[in-house]
Amino acid sequence: MDPDIDQDYAEFLKLLGMRIQQMRKERGLSLRDMVVKHNYHDSQWRRYERGGPMNVPSLWDFAFYSSRRTWRVSRRLCRGSQT
Repeated sequence: MDPDIDQDYAEFLKLLGMRIQQMRKERGLSLRDMVVKHNYHDSQWRRYERGGPMNVPSLWDFAFYSSRRTWRVSRRLCRGSQT
């Protein structure tokens, strides 16, 4: 793979992680809130905030949440639930 693309991707993930952390804090949510209320694993959420790789469903989930401000609705939509 092209080293420039790898570097761009790493920078993108780092910026995305910083934005995820910023939005969580702006909403007054702790890491514990993300684990207990929103069903994320602690290490998973920390990895996202550090700029680690994110799968497409999680990225979609975050994008939907950031625009709608409701994590539970987005998680139901990603899972295809009718409730």
